[in-house]
Amino acid sequence: MKTIDELVAFSSTVEGQGIEDHQNCTCTKPELRLLANRLVELPTGARVVEIGVFSGRSASLYFQLQPDLDLDIHLVDNWSWNNTYATAMFDKLVIENFNDTPWTLHKMNSDYLGKLWEAPIDFLYIDGWHDMPGILNDCILWLPWLRSGAVVAFHDSDCPPVAECIEKYVKAPGWTLLESAYRMTTWRKP
Repeated sequence: MKTIDELVAFSSTVEGQGIEDHQNCTCTKPELRLLANRLVELPTGARVVEIGVFSGRSASLYFQLQPDLDLDIHLVDNWSWNNTYATAMFDKLVIENFNDTPWTLHKMNSDYLGKLWEAPIDFLYIDGWHDMPGILNDCILWLPWLRSGAVVAFHDSDCPPVAECIEKYVKAPGWTLLESAYRMTTWRKP
């Protein structure tokens, strides 16, 4: 299995290749390291769900680990926001490098899929809607699917609606704050 440094280095490979890194819209290296720290702990066959894919920088971590961990990867995004930058970065990180890797793209809103979802989750990454109705729905619909001991990561945890939902749903008794970096926090479900 790749080391944390190798995982983060690969997920940063688009830098200097004509694709501008928009740090306000994608994971920083410390945030990628935080995610990688949690992902390498997953058991074989773990189900990973990412809500809000944007450019695929965080998703590229799952794809790197899939051969060793046989991850069941689900990316959830309606892709309505996708722009030229995000598409180029996603293609560079994911499509060009992991063409044969099994994964599922749920090209729809997370609230729609969340009402239909019926499978336990080992790792959930929430970086979708940042308004109160959106993040509230993601918490209400998706957090109950986390297995006991599973991890949820929130990006933009300093955004007021996201911070408010974290306060309400994961700062509850039994949940454990695992790690924070820049605008990201990870929590373990009791």
